[in-house]
Amino acid sequence: MMILALGILILLYPLFSIPTLLKRKEKTGHFFAPDTRILVAKRENMGNNLNMQNKYAFFIDFIVGLSLVCYGLYTILH
Repeated sequence: MMILALGILILLYPLFSIPTLLKRKEKTGHFFAPDTRILVAKRENMGNNLNMQNKYAFFIDFIVGLSLVCYGLYTILH
């Protein structure tokens, strides 16, 4: 149950950032910023230390959250 809750919490951040990505696409023509850093310092206020404006960090966070949710559901149902 704890894994499912953790997966949902991790998955919420990329899902809530999708409207921001769409606004950036309209404004600049790109979904993600050209910044190649995956991890950024906490003092820059970017959430969970992943650079969510970077496509690799966004998908890492999304995949980890989704896999934890799937594993949590699997352990509850079996």
